[in-house]
Amino acid sequence: MNNKRQITAWGLLDLSCLGWYLVLRLVHGQIPFHHEITESARTALSLGFDLPIIFIVMASALYVSLLFSGILLVMQRKSGAIIGYIQIPFRILTFIPPSLFFVTWPLGYIFGTSKTPGIVATAIVIIGSEVLKACSLTAWYRRKEWFQV
Repeated sequence: MNNKRQITAWGLLDLSCLGWYLVLRLVHGQIPFHHEITESARTALSLGFDLPIIFIVMASALYVSLLFSGILLVMQRKSGAIIGYIQIPFRILTFIPPSLFFVTWPLGYIFGTSKTPGIVATAIVIIGSEVLKACSLTAWYRRKEWFQV
């Protein structure tokens, strides 16, 4: 697969991840973003500190940024790669499903109630996919055709 197709694929995967999140929330009768923020506010109130709210706001901003990175990568824009780079640490910190989100979903069924192996496998998939994406974006970003922003 040539590099331009890889970048388009990463953009489509970002858009798919956002779509997956939105559909999952709607199927469960929840309003996307609103549900997480209200639940995190309740959790923060019961715990007595604001970390859950900060975490969810950061995750929500990451999901919104998927719209922009997805569209810009599909359009082969340099700014899409830059947004993609910025997202990487936040995806890892928030444990947001990676660009290869459809791989982490079956891990829950494979490991069932065995939490530790499932968490470790998911972490490996998240980190691995983000490294793969960063390598693809870097190879594409360094091409000489980039002088036509």
